[in-house]
Amino acid sequence: MKNYKSLFLIILVISSGLIVSITNVQSKLKMYTTHDSIEIASDSDFTSANGVVGGTGTINDPYIISNLKIQTASDYGIYIHSSSVTAYFIIVNCSIEAIKKGIYIDSVADGTVRIESNTILNGNEEGIYIYGSNNPSIINNTITGSNKGINIYGANSAIIANNTCLANSDAGIYSTGSDNVIITGNNCSFNNKGIDIRGDFFTIANNSINNNDDIGLLMDNGSNDEIIANNSIESNKGYGIYLAKETTDTIEIVNNTLVNDGMFLAPLKEKANTIIVKGNKVNNKEVGYFVNNDTKNIDTNIYGQIFLIDCTNINIKSLTISNTDLGILIKDSKSITVSGNSFENIYDNAIYIMNPVDQYADEEIIITSNEFTNSYNGIMVYNTKSLNVTGNTINEANKGMCLDYSTTANITLTFKDNIIESVSYGLDINKKYNTNYVINDNITIVNNEIVDANNTAFDLIYVGNVTFDNNDISDSEKVFTISSSYGEALEGNTYITNNNIENVDRAFTIANLPEKFTEITNNAILSSNTSFYISYSSNFEITSNALSGNSNFNEVTNITFVNAEIDHGSINLDTSRNVFLEDLNLHDGTSTKAIHIFDSENLTIKNVIISNYEKIAIDVYAADGLIINNTIISNVDSGIELYADYAKKVDNVIITNSQISNCNKGIYVASGNIFNNITISYNQITTNVGSSYSGIYFANDGGNNFVIDNNEINSGGTIGIYIRGQWENLEITRNVINIIENTVSNAGIRLEGDIDGAIITYNKIFDIIDINGEIRRIYCLISLSSTISNALIYQNYFVSASYLFFDQITLAIDDGSNNLWYNDEIKVGNYWSDYNGTTGTYTNIQGTASSVDLYPISGTDIDGDGLDDILEDVVLGTQSTDADTDGDGMDDRWELKYGLNPLTDDGSDDKDSDGLSNLGEYTNNTDPTDSDTDDDAMPDGWEVDNNLDPTVDDANEDPDEDGLTNIDEFYWTTDPHNNDTDGDGWTDGYEATNGFNPIDANSHPEETTTKNPFSFLYFVLGLLGLTILAIKTNKSRK
Repeated sequence: MKNYKSLFLIILVISSGLIVSITNVQSKLKMYTTHDSIEIASDSDFTSANGVVGGTGTINDPYIISNLKIQTASDYGIYIHSSSVTAYFIIVNCSIEAIKKGIYIDSVADGTVRIESNTILNGNEEGIYIYGSNNPSIINNTITGSNKGINIYGANSAIIANNTCLANSDAGIYSTGSDNVIITGNNCSFNNKGIDIRGDFFTIANNSINNNDDIGLLMDNGSNDEIIANNSIESNKGYGIYLAKETTDTIEIVNNTLVNDGMFLAPLKEKANTIIVKGNKVNNKEVGYFVNNDTKNIDTNIYGQIFLIDCTNINIKSLTISNTDLGILIKDSKSITVSGNSFENIYDNAIYIMNPVDQYADEEIIITSNEFTNSYNGIMVYNTKSLNVTGNTINEANKGMCLDYSTTANITLTFKDNIIESVSYGLDINKKYNTNYVINDNITIVNNEIVDANNTAFDLIYVGNVTFDNNDISDSEKVFTISSSYGEALEGNTYITNNNIENVDRAFTIANLPEKFTEITNNAILSSNTSFYISYSSNFEITSNALSGNSNFNEVTNITFVNAEIDHGSINLDTSRNVFLEDLNLHDGTSTKAIHIFDSENLTIKNVIISNYEKIAIDVYAADGLIINNTIISNVDSGIELYADYAKKVDNVIITNSQISNCNKGIYVASGNIFNNITISYNQITTNVGSSYSGIYFANDGGNNFVIDNNEINSGGTIGIYIRGQWENLEITRNVINIIENTVSNAGIRLEGDIDGAIITYNKIFDIIDINGEIRRIYCLISLSSTISNALIYQNYFVSASYLFFDQITLAIDDGSNNLWYNDEIKVGNYWSDYNGTTGTYTNIQGTASSVDLYPISGTDIDGDGLDDILEDVVLGTQSTDADTDGDGMDDRWELKYGLNPLTDDGSDDKDSDGLSNLGEYTNNTDPTDSDTDDDAMPDGWEVDNNLDPTVDDANEDPDEDGLTNIDEFYWTTDPHNNDTDGDGWTDGYEATNGFNPIDANSHPEETTTKNPFSFLYFVLGLLGLTILAIKTNKSRK
């Protein structure tokens, strides 16, 4: 190996000679002379026209090109090229600004080139470029604003000394394909890279390399036999010194000073001993370079960086490492423990582990109880077999820990009890695919806390056998991502359990795991936009989670998603197969749909509760094999919607035992192409009053094999069951339809479109009356349009109470053709609530078809209250076996007629406030809603109390013949059956007409003929009272 001290003496001698030479030349210099670009292709071109001011071209008297100011639009300022150039020359003290290269020397004779003390500005390629010419000297030049300041290629034994290379967009000094180069005394600062070399036998010494945007000193392509000594390196954004290749050997790195910078040294273990690292300082601390050490404690806080190469049983603890590019490098080492250390302001990786593939399987690396603050990456791993990362605190990093592009087949990783905050990634595992391995890892991620991961808290690519348990993650973008582009090579399962997640954009992302089993259980996800985003995977068991946000499944097979509370979220199934959703509660969704299904197969939705969504609870766009069972839906615009088109159909759907309420549309089969084998049965549907839609609605187009059976529909909208389009094999059977609100366009069942041979049987359609509200006149209960033919309609019950209050009502309309309203084989028609049972034929089916029911079903009235038993039992809720259901003494029908409640005892109430109770009104056959049934200006109650007839106008009669009519008696409050009410011996008529009070025994004439002095006053008051009463009576009758 070279002796670097001897080489420094050689460099010093060379530098002294150069300085003398430069001084001799510069003594002849003059002020700048403006000159155009120069091109020299042979020795004969060294002329005054080409800027030559002296010299003969010999080694001792070289041609001199000096004191020129060249500012040109040409590609080159000075271009000297060709093997025909053998003369010695020096370019000195020129100022050059050209488009590409300032000085370009190409393939001239070796040892002939000296470039000294020039200023070169703003070229978009190199300031100085020497190609294929050995032994050049480039000394004391200033190059700024170029791409590369100085670039040599194939220029062996070059000397690059005392140059200033500033603000160049690539490297200050760049060399490739050159060996035995001395680079000394240069200032390379504020470039992209300071010095970038690719060659052997370099000496890089005494340079200042500061504030570059990338690496300060880069040795690439396996540089060997180098000396890097006495350089001052500070505040480069990349590494201060970077050995890029593991094959690098025979390097001396000595006595360099690095401030806010660091080294990267990662040689192969068999070459590590050829690297001499000594006397260097990083932030005034030593650089610890340990090779092939066994059983060592490193616990003295004297190191600014530590490198472990091929070491065993090393404990690194209680150190503080800061303001450097790399804290600790562990390479080809085993049984390493790093504990209780503090890492702060590490510009790249605080800890970097580089171990060989599939070695040291049982030799664990432990990283525990360390503090990482403001590191680019806390822990970076490139291949390791067994790693335990526990109890660390990591703040402000790009990645808390990263296992990047590892080719290790089966990794055992324990990542536990770590606290990570303000990172892009908490744990990032990105393994490289290797066709030689089947992946069966053992990844355990438990009890970690991550806050503010602005990309992904845990990102796992191409790993197998993962346990993710009891972690707390909040205020992050994504929580847990696991994926693979080669899922078929993965083995082992993934378990995601007992995690607490809050305020994130996406909780779990799983992709490309087609053969693995994944269990997601007992997780709590709050304030998330997306709980699950799962694609191109299979075999999921998702149970007992509390979720928020959307759950998206794309190209997923075999999903069991059960027992979850989903707040402000939805489930989206896209091109998925074999999906089982059960015991889910979705509510208060921010999305418009609770469950959206697209082009999927074999789906079961069971025991699901959905409430408070803006539009659709379950939205199906193309599906084959869908069961919706025992689902409860409320407070949505539409309960269930089915869509199809010409390319994607809806087939084999069963909707059963479900409840849909507080919606505008119940079950909506929308416009599409073909729907096949649809069964809707045993559901309870309640649409909103005033809705313009239906309980069950089949829109245009058509399909085959539809069964609507045993549903209960409470229709507040237009129609209970509304079928349009072209349908074959349509059966509507055993449904109960309660029409809650009926307007001119409403019906219980309406068929439109090209429908032939529909079967409508055993249905019960009722016009529901609010017995406490307004009596309505219905439109109809069933309606068939003009295109409906050959329908068979029998054993249905068409029941409305409107016939009790209106003379003419319409229960059915038939505008079609050949529709049969009875079964001729069994001689059974339909029940009609307005059929009187005497004619033998029901003819009140309206419409152009002039249809009749030849075998109408007669009703019964067991209790004889004038109400049909079916009407009582189903529509009204009264008892068909008791004429007075509520036992208040009034018949049910009489109460209904006058708007009283036949289910509540209201006999003692006085609805019209006439002094006569409802029961009294019933007994006396008066109107409980009119205080004066006979309009004779005397209230019903007064007439009954005074033994008058409240149903006959008897105001002018005088049954006691006292001279006062009944209306007068009512005014005077006298007894119309007693001519002397006050018993004072004077008749009521005499007293009233002579100014006395007929109900005051002390008010009467004296025995003499002297009149009472107040008689006139009484007379006037009487006339006034009668006048007022007459006016009130007149208003009442109006």
